[in-house]
Amino acid sequence: MQPVHHDEELARRAGHPGPFSVGMYQGGVLGAWVAGWFGAENVRRFRLRFKERVWPGDVLTCTGEVATWRRGDEGLEVDLELRCTRQNGDVAVEGRAMCVVPRARNG
Repeated sequence: MQPVHHDEELARRAGHPGPFSVGMYQGGVLGAWVAGWFGAENVRRFRLRFKERVWPGDVLTCTGEVATWRRGDEGLEVDLELRCTRQNGDVAVEGRAMCVVPRARNG
């Protein structure tokens, strides 16, 4: 982990107002949110793009929408457009995921 994520003085010397979040934290929050929506066992692909830093005290909100869907071998395949935004509306992380809604099993 880089010191700018936890060392106040070093972060300021590097030109930041203070320490900021490790990007994978908000990526992990978004991934956990998707897994909670579809079930971790049904997430097939997950990609992220880091857009903006997250600072101590920020409030994160995860949202997603179905972009496309199709029938697949395992069931319904759903492509998602994802966002993790800060309280001011700025996007911290955006991403895409493909999840499966499995076919119902008999008995």
